[in-house]
Parts: sequence; structure tokens; C-alpha cells
Amino acid sequence: MIKRAIKKAFRAMLPQRHDADGRPYYTREGGANAGLQSYYVENKAAIHRGHVPDRYRRIAGLVPGQRIIEFGSADGTQSLVLALAKDAVCGVELMDLQFEEAERLKSAWLALGRRVENCAFLQASILESTLLLNGYDTVLMSRVLYHLRSDIDGLMGDIAASDVKHVVLVGCPSRTERWRKLGETGDSMGKFAYYATPEGMSAILEKHGFKITTSLAGQDGNDPVVVGAR
Repeated sequence: MIKRAIKKAFRAMLPQRHDADGRPYYTREGGANAGLQSYYVENKAAIHRGHVPDRYRRIAGLVPGQRIIEFGSADGTQSLVLALAKDAVCGVELMDLQFEEAERLKSAWLALGRRVENCAFLQASILESTLLLNGYDTVLMSRVLYHLRSDIDGLMGDIAASDVKHVVLVGCPSRTERWRKLGETGDSMGKFAYYATPEGMSAILEKHGFKITTSLAGQDGNDPVVVGAR
């Protein structure tokens, strides 16, 4: 109860941010809350027993630095996997369902004896959380960047203005395929689907002063991943 009250007080201190259309960022219209990712749901029982699918381990192996902030941490699996090998991890997630699932998963792993005390979850929007950036070496966004739409450039500008040294972007293979075949008409994200592709992720990182150190295409069921450093 005390821990939750502290987190609530911290969120209240965060500045209210608005998107490029003037709307409060990430407002859940009508109380809607997006569901958990299918690949998590399909493997949930195994993950709660500590058995992690390879996709999470693959991404974790590409994340440099020791202090990681994951924007859009969803069910928390990726943040918790990172915490096993890093000094500190913070997963930022706004949606109630995902945030609560992440807290439950952390509790389950702690009960198994997994050393994930160094992973903290914060329920807040991404754009409201950029003031935390200077405390971290690396930003991770997995299947998140393109959902920010017209706020992508602004967020990347905030990251570039911080002390962060590395950015890891994970895209989406199906959106990449649709973009390459049909451009902005092929996906519900329209022109922003470009940022689900390796070339789009590379372009935004380079625009904001990051040198591409790793670029992996999404093949054999894996997500495309681009890592930038400075």
C-alpha cells in the first residue's frame, strides 16, 4: 500500500504532456485498455514459472549499458529478463492491465528466487517520463516507437538532449512487410508504420545523432532490431 502511494505521488509530480494534436498523451478514450500481447498470453504460464521465450533473450542480448529504461514495458517480461544481467531497470507503462500484470510477474519471479529486485515498474506515460532519462545509460522501446505517431520526433529529441548513450528500437516484421509492399496505405499506422522497419528506426536514430551499431532484419519469426550509440 505504501509502495503504491509513493508511486502515485511520484506520477502526480510528472509534468502533463500533450501530443501534437493537443490531446493529453495516451488518453484511454472511453476507458478502453489494450489487451496483453498475444505472444505473452500464449506463453504466460511458462513465463510465470521462469521459462522465458527466446525472443526476450535475443533482445536482451542486444541491449548495451547497465542502467536501462524501457518505454512501453507492457507485461514486464523484457524488463525483468534485462534485470537478471543489469544493474538497474525501469519499465514505464501507462495501461492498467499491463502494469498490473508486470507487478504480478515480478512477484512470481521473486518467489522463484529470481534476483529482480533491481527492476522497478512505473505507471506513467512515456512523454511524461522523459525527465527520468538522465539516470539511465540506455533506452529500450520494443514495438512501441511507431505507436507514438506525431510525437516520435519530439521524444527522440528529448532522448538526444539527455545523458542517454544508447537507444535500442524493436520493430514489427508484419508492419515492415506491409510498409515495403504498400507504403503508408498498407497499415493502420499510415506513414508512421515506417518506424516499425529497420530503415525507419535507423533513420530516426541517425537524425538525432546516434550512430547505428547493430541493425537486424526481422527473419525467422524474430523482430527487427536497431541499436544506436553516441
